[in-house]
Amino acid sequence: LRLKNRQNPEHSAPAYILFTSGSTGTPKGVVIEHQALIHRLTAFKALLPLKPGSRILALTASIFDISVLELILPLACGACIILTDEEQRRNPAAIRAILHQHSINLLQATPSALSSLIHATWPIRLKLTILAGGEVLPAKLAQRLCQMGGCVLNGYGPTEATIYTSLARIESNSH
Repeated sequence: LRLKNRQNPEHSAPAYILFTSGSTGTPKGVVIEHQALIHRLTAFKALLPLKPGSRILALTASIFDISVLELILPLACGACIILTDEEQRRNPAAIRAILHQHSINLLQATPSALSSLIHATWPIRLKLTILAGGEVLPAKLAQRLCQMGGCVLNGYGPTEATIYTSLARIESNSH
Protein backbone atom coordinates (compact mmCIF):
# COMPACT_ATOMS: atom_id res chain seq x y z
CA LEU A 1 0.00 0.00 0.00
CA ARG A 2 1.48 3.31 -1.05
CA LEU A 3 -0.17 6.71 -0.89
CA LYS A 4 0.90 9.43 -3.29
CA ASN A 5 2.03 12.89 -2.28
CA ARG A 6 3.52 14.81 -5.20
CA GLN A 7 5.30 17.36 -3.00
CA ASN A 8 7.06 14.91 -0.68
CA PRO A 9 6.31 11.22 -1.30
CA GLU A 10 7.93 9.93 1.90
CA HIS A 11 5.55 12.05 4.03
CA SER A 12 2.53 10.31 2.57
CA ALA A 13 3.91 6.85 3.19
CA PRO A 14 1.88 4.92 5.74
CA ALA A 15 3.22 5.06 9.30
CA TYR A 16 0.72 2.46 10.47
CA ILE A 17 -2.70 0.99 9.79
CA LEU A 18 -5.33 0.44 12.48
CA PHE A 19 -8.71 -1.16 12.17
CA THR A 20 -11.65 0.73 13.65
CA SER A 21 -14.14 -1.04 15.88
CA GLY A 22 -16.92 -0.45 13.43
CA SER A 23 -18.94 1.69 15.84
CA THR A 24 -20.23 3.68 12.86
CA GLY A 25 -20.83 0.65 10.67
CA THR A 26 -18.43 -1.91 9.26
CA PRO A 27 -14.89 -2.07 10.70
CA LYS A 28 -12.33 -0.63 8.31
CA GLY A 29 -8.60 -0.18 8.05
CA VAL A 30 -7.41 3.39 8.62
CA VAL A 31 -4.07 4.39 7.10
CA ILE A 32 -2.18 7.02 9.09
CA GLU A 33 0.49 8.83 7.10
CA HIS A 34 3.91 9.72 8.50
CA GLN A 35 3.27 13.45 8.12
CA ALA A 36 0.01 13.27 10.09
CA LEU A 37 1.77 11.37 12.87
CA ILE A 38 4.70 13.81 12.91
CA HIS A 39 2.34 16.79 13.17
CA ARG A 40 0.36 15.21 16.01
CA LEU A 41 3.45 14.16 17.98
CA THR A 42 4.97 17.63 17.55
CA ALA A 43 1.81 19.19 18.98
CA PHE A 44 1.74 16.77 21.91
CA LYS A 45 5.41 17.36 22.61
CA ALA A 46 4.62 21.06 23.07
CA LEU A 47 1.52 20.42 25.22
CA LEU A 48 2.55 17.60 27.52
CA PRO A 49 5.12 17.88 30.29
CA LEU A 50 7.46 15.18 28.99
CA LYS A 51 11.20 15.70 29.05
CA PRO A 52 14.27 13.52 29.48
CA GLY A 53 13.76 11.47 32.62
CA SER A 54 9.95 11.72 32.57
CA ARG A 55 8.06 8.46 32.85
CA ILE A 56 4.86 7.50 31.06
CA LEU A 57 2.84 4.45 31.97
CA ALA A 58 1.71 2.60 28.84
CA LEU A 59 -1.67 1.15 29.77
CA THR A 60 -3.27 1.05 26.34
CA ALA A 61 -3.28 -2.13 24.29
CA SER A 62 -1.41 -1.62 21.01
CA ILE A 63 -4.55 -2.26 18.96
CA PHE A 64 -5.84 1.23 19.88
CA ASP A 65 -4.58 4.44 18.28
CA ILE A 66 -3.92 6.18 21.60
CA SER A 67 -1.22 3.60 22.32
CA VAL A 68 0.88 5.35 19.65
CA LEU A 69 1.07 8.39 21.92
CA GLU A 70 2.30 6.23 24.81
CA LEU A 71 4.87 4.34 22.75
CA ILE A 72 6.34 6.91 20.37
CA LEU A 73 6.05 10.32 22.07
CA PRO A 74 8.26 9.41 25.05
CA LEU A 75 10.99 8.32 22.65
CA ALA A 76 10.82 11.71 20.90
CA CYS A 77 11.17 13.47 24.28
CA GLY A 78 13.85 11.27 25.83
CA ALA A 79 11.32 10.00 28.37
CA CYS A 80 10.92 6.45 29.68
CA ILE A 81 8.06 4.14 28.82
CA ILE A 82 6.89 1.80 31.54
CA LEU A 83 5.14 -1.06 29.75
CA THR A 84 2.30 -3.10 31.23
CA ASP A 85 0.89 -6.44 30.23
CA GLU A 86 -2.77 -7.36 29.97
CA GLU A 87 -2.87 -8.85 33.47
CA GLN A 88 -1.43 -5.68 35.03
CA ARG A 89 -3.82 -3.45 33.06
CA ARG A 90 -6.77 -5.32 34.58
CA ASN A 91 -5.47 -5.04 38.14
CA PRO A 92 -5.89 -1.61 39.79
CA ALA A 93 -3.62 -2.63 42.69
CA ALA A 94 -0.85 -3.53 40.23
CA ILE A 95 -1.27 -0.20 38.45
CA ARG A 96 -1.09 1.66 41.77
CA ALA A 97 2.14 -0.15 42.63
CA ILE A 98 3.63 0.71 39.24
CA LEU A 99 2.62 4.38 39.60
CA HIS A 100 4.53 4.59 42.88
CA GLN A 101 7.45 2.29 42.07
CA HIS A 102 8.32 4.10 38.85
CA SER A 103 7.32 7.67 39.83
CA ILE A 104 5.08 8.02 36.78
CA ASN A 105 4.66 11.56 35.38
CA LEU A 106 2.00 10.88 32.73
CA LEU A 107 -0.86 8.42 32.76
CA GLN A 108 -3.18 8.07 29.78
CA ALA A 109 -6.31 5.98 30.24
CA THR A 110 -9.96 5.75 29.36
CA PRO A 111 -12.35 7.32 31.85
CA SER A 112 -13.71 3.86 32.73
CA ALA A 113 -10.19 2.66 33.59
CA LEU A 114 -9.55 5.81 35.64
CA SER A 115 -12.83 5.28 37.46
CA SER A 116 -11.80 1.72 38.33
CA LEU A 117 -8.47 2.98 39.66
CA ILE A 118 -10.12 5.63 41.83
CA HIS A 119 -12.69 3.30 43.31
CA ALA A 120 -10.27 0.46 43.93
CA THR A 121 -6.89 1.72 45.00
CA TRP A 122 -6.06 5.21 43.77
CA PRO A 123 -3.44 7.04 45.80
CA ILE A 124 -5.08 10.11 47.29
CA ARG A 125 -2.42 12.68 46.28
CA LEU A 126 -0.33 11.62 43.34
CA LYS A 127 1.13 14.49 41.32
CA LEU A 128 1.01 13.48 37.70
CA THR A 129 -0.56 14.50 34.43
CA ILE A 130 -3.63 12.41 33.60
CA LEU A 131 -4.78 12.26 30.01
CA ALA A 132 -8.31 10.85 29.74
CA GLY A 133 -9.52 9.80 26.31
CA GLY A 134 -11.16 7.16 24.20
CA GLU A 135 -14.62 7.74 25.65
CA VAL A 136 -16.69 10.44 27.35
CA LEU A 137 -15.15 11.86 30.55
CA PRO A 138 -17.99 12.32 33.07
CA ALA A 139 -17.89 15.68 34.90
CA LYS A 140 -17.88 14.03 38.37
CA LEU A 141 -14.88 11.88 37.47
CA ALA A 142 -13.05 14.86 35.98
CA GLN A 143 -13.56 16.85 39.19
CA ARG A 144 -12.47 13.95 41.38
CA LEU A 145 -9.27 13.55 39.33
CA CYS A 146 -8.57 17.29 39.63
CA GLN A 147 -9.03 17.17 43.40
CA MET A 148 -6.44 14.39 43.69
CA GLY A 149 -3.68 16.64 42.44
CA GLY A 150 -1.80 17.02 39.23
CA CYS A 151 -3.13 18.05 35.84
CA VAL A 152 -6.11 16.51 34.05
CA LEU A 153 -6.46 16.68 30.26
CA ASN A 154 -9.38 15.39 28.22
CA GLY A 155 -8.63 14.19 24.70
CA TYR A 156 -10.95 13.41 21.83
CA GLY A 157 -10.44 12.26 18.28
CA PRO A 158 -11.40 9.49 15.91
CA THR A 159 -8.78 7.06 14.65
CA GLU A 160 -8.99 8.63 11.19
CA ALA A 161 -7.70 11.94 12.59
CA THR A 162 -4.47 10.50 14.08
CA ILE A 163 -4.90 9.97 17.81
CA TYR A 164 -6.56 13.02 19.45
CA THR A 165 -7.83 16.02 17.51
CA SER A 166 -8.58 18.12 20.58
CA LEU A 167 -7.12 18.32 24.04
CA ALA A 168 -8.54 20.40 26.89
CA ARG A 169 -7.24 21.04 30.38
CA ILE A 170 -9.87 20.35 33.03
CA GLU A 171 -9.99 22.87 35.86
CA SER A 172 -11.32 22.01 39.30
CA ASN A 173 -14.46 23.81 40.46
CA SER A 174 -13.34 23.54 44.08
CA HIS A 175 -11.16 26.70 43.98
